[in-house]
Amino acid sequence: MSKPMLTGDSIKQTDVCNLSRIPIPILDNPCYQTVIQIIESPGIDFKDTSLFNHYNMYNPRTLYDMYGCVEKLKNHDYMSPFLPWIHSSPITEYKDSAFIERGDKFIESQVKKIKTLVASIEKHGYTPEKFRDRKYGFITGYYLKHKDLAKFYVVSGNHRVSICFALDSVREVPVLYENPKFLKGREKIGVGDDFSYLEVYDTGNVHNWPSVKSEFLSPDEAISILKVFLVRK
Repeated sequence: MSKPMLTGDSIKQTDVCNLSRIPIPILDNPCYQTVIQIIESPGIDFKDTSLFNHYNMYNPRTLYDMYGCVEKLKNHDYMSPFLPWIHSSPITEYKDSAFIERGDKFIESQVKKIKTLVASIEKHGYTPEKFRDRKYGFITGYYLKHKDLAKFYVVSGNHRVSICFALDSVREVPVLYENPKFLKGREKIGVGDDFSYLEVYDTGNVHNWPSVKSEFLSPDEAISILKVFLVRK
């Protein structure tokens, strides 16, 4: 497989604005908090972690519950993928339950995965070129921007970004901008054959967002969702 043209950047701890589709700053991120707990107590039981508490306490039922804005989203299930800068309307062909509503066995496996990654990154550092996957080992994503405020939306690498910043809060972490070549089969649903990611999704260009062009959302509604990722403390 030929390597697509890739570009990247380096991000700071305060740049991260999400855990999968959940708007949350990294200091409140249960993955990040769980890494801190593992560093302080390597033998911690999974039921004593922030991640376990998150899975048992975070229970949205609709997209409105997830974003806290736009009334019409009360009619759409929380597992319907929908980012207004990517999708024309909520996707119903598949469900996305990442970091939401899972059983104990799954949570336990996630904590074990984090412990393994912590040990690896502590020993080897964050060296994505040595651990190749379909995204060349890198954390990937793009920026969300409103006026002078911008944050980095992590598309893949939620565990790794949490570990890197828990181990060293002042470092900068190399990332790749998301690329359509990275998309898995189901992720291509609802985005069109000519889809291409932007490095920055700016509210100044909201009229070009798929959800606005389709008239599913008004410009103000679409902007209000993006701002949720930027302004949470």
